Amino acid sequence: MVNINLVTDGKAREGIGSGISSLAILLLLVLGLYAFLVFYGKNLDSKTNSLKADYDSKRSGLVVGDSNKVLDFENRLVLSRKLMTEERNVKQGIEKVEEAIISGTYLSAYSYDDATRAITLECYTDNYETVAKQILGFKGSDYFSGVLAGETKFDTKINRIAFPVVLTIK
Repeated sequence: MVNINLVTDGKAREGIGSGISSLAILLLLVLGLYAFLVFYGKNLDSKTNSLKADYDSKRSGLVVGDSNKVLDFENRLVLSRKLMTEERNVKQGIEKVEEAIISGTYLSAYSYDDATRAITLECYTDNYETVAKQILGFKGSDYFSGVLAGETKFDTKINRIAFPVVLTIK
C-alpha cells in the first residue's frame, strides 16, 4: 500500500455543505407556500359557500315571493307596448289644439276621453267675438271631425268669459 496518503492537510471539514443548506431553505419555502395555499384555499371555499348561500336565498325569494311582482311587471310591459303602438299620440293632440288656438284665448283645463276619442277643453277669453272666432278656428282644423261648444259663462272672479269645447278627433 505504497500509494495511500495518510497525511491530513490541516483543514477542518465543514459540518453541512452549502448545497444541503440551500436545499433546506428551499424545502422551508415550499412548506411555507404550501401552508399559505392551504389556508388561502380554505378562505376561498368559505367565500364561495357564502356567495352560494346568498345566491340561493335570493333565487328562492325570487321564485317564491317576488314572482308576482315579476309577472305584474311583465304584464305592464305588454300593456305599455300595446299602448305605444296605438295611433293615439297625446303630443300630437296637444300640438293640434295649440295650432288652432287663436290669440286672446286661454286654456284652463285639458282632458282626453279614449272611448269617444274626444278632447274636452275649458277655455276663457275677454269677449264673445273671440269665442266665436275660436269655435270657427277649431272647426277649420282638419284634425278634428267635430266641434261642440258648451254654454258660455261670465266668470266674475277673473272678469272673463269661460266656455267649454269638446273636440272629436278623426
